[in-house]
Amino acid sequence: MALDLVSIAQPHYIPGYTGHCPEYKYRIGDTYGSTTHKILLDPAVQHSERLVLSDRTADDFQIFRPPQTDIDVVNARFRNGDPVYKHPMIPGYEGFLPRLNAHFGQRYTVAATEALSDFQRVQINQRAARNQLERVVDLQAGKGKPWDLVDRFSATAEFKLPLVTVRPECAGILRDVPMDEPKLSPATHSVSPYFMENADPDKFIKKEYILLLSAPKYGGIIHRNQCVLQAMFHMVSHGLANLRRSSPTPLFVISRLIIDEDRVQNGHQ
Repeated sequence: MALDLVSIAQPHYIPGYTGHCPEYKYRIGDTYGSTTHKILLDPAVQHSERLVLSDRTADDFQIFRPPQTDIDVVNARFRNGDPVYKHPMIPGYEGFLPRLNAHFGQRYTVAATEALSDFQRVQINQRAARNQLERVVDLQAGKGKPWDLVDRFSATAEFKLPLVTVRPECAGILRDVPMDEPKLSPATHSVSPYFMENADPDKFIKKEYILLLSAPKYGGIIHRNQCVLQAMFHMVSHGLANLRRSSPTPLFVISRLIIDEDRVQNGHQ
């Protein structure tokens, strides 16, 4: 009796099976095994002829990759004048193959054939859509006769192809309307004084900027600092000359220190 409470009646799908289960819906309170058991025995559910996990060795079931349809598409492309891509592709070909990066888990010949077939089908569909669009344009222009009901509706449609380009301001949409007013110049509060014009009255280094750069253990560069020992003599002299010529404030030169030997001796006594 206790074993019947934990066991699952047959038939049912194995718990943990992540494949497709027809008409399976998640139900709160039922386990996966009990839910699939009800689905397999429900006469209202459209069951398949065979179980998903049935034994296929008895009927000699085989899968051929690539399929014959893909081989026919690739061979038709080869007959139309493309001698590079043909079936079978030689393994080790290092050239470009369209849509090859979307096929994994197969041999190179199989992946190349399926990729070429997929690419050729996309090209055929796009070519057919373009031809259909050109036919609709010709029907609306009166250059052809409609063949079926779809062509008749296309020829008498309200909007003709190609669509006429309408300016946004004419259609009542304010988008990209030209303006005669000059644009505002960008804010200059963050412009470095080194990039300002010489006649600009704000071209000077703020005191806060000097204090920030003069913080203890600051290892950055301070422009025109007196400690320029790493530079050459002509570079230093050229920079000091430009400093005296361009600086709005006078350059104070420290006088030479003169030591009086008599005063030094009297002080030690």
